Amino acid sequence: MKSTEISILSWGIYLIGLGLALICIPINTVALFGFESSEDLWIRFAGILSVVLGIYYIQVAKNRIKLLYKWKIVGHVFGLVCMGGFIVSGVADLRLMGTIVVELSACLWTFFALKWDYRNAEKQVLEIVQSDDLLKSKKTNF
Repeated sequence: MKSTEISILSWGIYLIGLGLALICIPINTVALFGFESSEDLWIRFAGILSVVLGIYYIQVAKNRIKLLYKWKIVGHVFGLVCMGGFIVSGVADLRLMGTIVVELSACLWTFFALKWDYRNAEKQVLEIVQSDDLLKSKKTNF
């Protein structure tokens, strides 16, 4: 597995774990993030959505659906903008910063892993092209 796929797989596992925690023990899970304990049904629905998204991310990584790699980064940026907007507008307070740190870390991990994988792919292509040129030059010398 390449670096990008590992980052996406890890995010999927994180989302499934978070989702199961929100479904099974919502009060404790919400308290971990510094928010008031609540057993509102919406928290469990958020857990369901988290598990479903986690399954999707795992499938993206396992099946190497490269089209969605960059969209994961776009999704993280959207989440960061929204959470930052919530803090700035006063809808949420600084307790949301922990979630922002997790979101930003996942975004940067995938971004740099994607750059790393592209660089390695470019190097491999260049090596193949150069080795092919060497073979051609050896054939013409005979």
